[in-house]
Amino acid sequence: MKKAKGSIETGRFVVPYRVYGDGDCALVCVSGAQQTMAAWRPFISRFWRTHTVVVFDLPGLGKAEILSGDSHVSLDEQADILHEVMQRLADHRVRILCGASWGTMVSCAYASHRPELVDGMILGSFGVRVNDSLSEIIEEGRRLYEEDEVEQAAHLILERFGQRVSGAYRNGIIQQFRKLGAEQALTLHEHCQFVGSSAGIDEFITLEAIQARTLIVNGAEDPILDAKAAQTAAKRIPDCECIVLDDTGHFLHFERPEILEIYARFIEGFDAPTHGALAQKNGAHTNGTD
Repeated sequence: MKKAKGSIETGRFVVPYRVYGDGDCALVCVSGAQQTMAAWRPFISRFWRTHTVVVFDLPGLGKAEILSGDSHVSLDEQADILHEVMQRLADHRVRILCGASWGTMVSCAYASHRPELVDGMILGSFGVRVNDSLSEIIEEGRRLYEEDEVEQAAHLILERFGQRVSGAYRNGIIQQFRKLGAEQALTLHEHCQFVGSSAGIDEFITLEAIQARTLIVNGAEDPILDAKAAQTAAKRIPDCECIVLDDTGHFLHFERPEILEIYARFIEGFDAPTHGALAQKNGAHTNGTD
């Protein structure tokens, strides 16, 4: 497996990255809250031979560093970090953002602010607003943080919306919280408070400004995201297909590996050598559901 690794210093952050493969189409992976680059291993294994797969850690995760300033990393700052990653590691290629959970928010923020730089987006577990279940989890997480029991948050996640994952990924979540440092715990705590206090996606993102051809995939059994709200939001993205999968929760391909083939079919539409951002701006509207 061809791999390049390094780090990018941008603003007040140091962002570690890995690049796998050397295809003409770059798949830039944007992790969810408390997900490191390691969460993309199944995705990398599926696509690195034919594409360039870029993964990185946002501040507060993995080996990323906050060099100065507040421990809270705003959505705008995260979008700026994504811009640096895109410019340095995915330039001169067809560029598809692949966001997971909170990473879908970062991807949408970037694609709405810089629409000319994104050809496509895969948004897995796309959330529009905080529902009652997620509010309860955030409140319980706040209690664990204040009582210095952050390690127990792994079990909270697995019990409340990770019941369908097992094996290595389940153990990875537990180990990650065991290794969580004080600064990382504070960053996660402040992120959760920010999410819990926000009114929803419209507070930060203009979905109508997105020009990238977009695929949304959500699980019908996801207890913390409203699939119907995602379907409604999808209609506001000019070129978007929304798929809601039965018997699927929040963690998508970790629960059902065959979901990677849904991504693959979408990505195949970008593989023609002449394909580029401008070619996609005239794409048909495909706000479908399944």
